[in-house]
Amino acid sequence: MDTARILSRHGAINFQIGRAYPFTEKLSAQALAVLRGLKAQFDPRGLMNPGALLPRQVD
Repeated sequence: MDTARILSRHGAINFQIGRAYPFTEKLSAQALAVLRGLKAQFDPRGLMNPGALLPRQVD
């Protein structure tokens, strides 16, 4: 993760968007809500690649 942070500071990206790149931290609150809504509609049980794109929400 440190490597991804260093590279990100210099404008680089990581191809593993949801694993090492701070993808959700760069989204607006509205964009994150849309993404979570889509995930809930298409994968309501969270079976597809859990935690890869969106971190699991703590209730």
